[in-house]
Amino acid sequence: MLCLQKIKKFNFQGSPQRLDLFLHSQLKDFSRQQVKKLIKSGKVYVNWQSVFKPGLRVKTGDVIEVRMDGIISLDKIIPQPLPLDIIYEDNDIIVINKPPGILVHPTAIDKTQTLANALVYHFQNLSDIYGPLKPGIVHRLDKDTSGILVVAKNNYVHLKLSKQFANREIIKKYLAVVEGRIETDVGKICQPIARGRLQRKKMKVDYSRGRWAETIYKVLATAGKQKDMSIPGLHSFSFVLLYPKTGRTHQLRVHMRYIGHPIVGDAKYSKKSKLIPRQALHAYSLKFKHPTTGQFQEFIAPLPQDFQILLEKIGIKNWRRIISST
Repeated sequence: MLCLQKIKKFNFQGSPQRLDLFLHSQLKDFSRQQVKKLIKSGKVYVNWQSVFKPGLRVKTGDVIEVRMDGIISLDKIIPQPLPLDIIYEDNDIIVINKPPGILVHPTAIDKTQTLANALVYHFQNLSDIYGPLKPGIVHRLDKDTSGILVVAKNNYVHLKLSKQFANREIIKKYLAVVEGRIETDVGKICQPIARGRLQRKKMKVDYSRGRWAETIYKVLATAGKQKDMSIPGLHSFSFVLLYPKTGRTHQLRVHMRYIGHPIVGDAKYSKKSKLIPRQALHAYSLKFKHPTTGQFQEFIAPLPQDFQILLEKIGIKNWRRIISST
């Protein structure tokens, strides 16, 4: 743990900006939610007056002080002997099958029981480009999304992999079960995505502020009928393969909702489901050029049990054959 100096002082210069956004850019050890808590707790002063609104706009010449007394920040990951499902490992990379319900790295609320806690316990050498709280982390998956992740053991490899992600050279495939029957077997969704203005934890299609995002989908199988109630909770579903060409936050979840086929069990963008306790989304495959050998390699993460049970429940019992032919 790191004990922080009692007062941090900033002289703001530039275009008017939200106070919480500015402080988030300056206080590297704090998440935006932690910054908001600092402000709301009365520990932030603007021009020597205490303020309590994270959305207050600061302007050139404003003096901002943060009273840090009594505040402790986590400066390193706590190693924990959590199990890891390792698909592949060599001297440079680790390929992991992340289970659902596990965060990739700590947050202001969850500081333990994350993938990063397990990584620092099992491996001595990991990249640190993103700081000590994200050891080896090149890319992320949502907490309740299962599947494949690649981890870098050193900074050289990390940079090489990050460049491939940035240049969209890495091929990612996801499996999902969505609500309803998709009319076209293959399609492309090209819609810009931005963070919600009021609901900051949710993303949405936004033409005025959004960043371009592209998803290709392929329908692998369908199940159920709109009025078939022989199985409780069953209407109609599509089992789909998703190819995100870009990597926006919640991209697949937002795009599938946009076309009227939200992912089953996605409580944030649709509704909870009795068929599966989380969104039915699995990062199935990752193909990239090995940063050291230069050889293209594809890794596959088997479906977790809850996803297998979902497919059986909705009547797609030949899912193994379907997946093997993709």
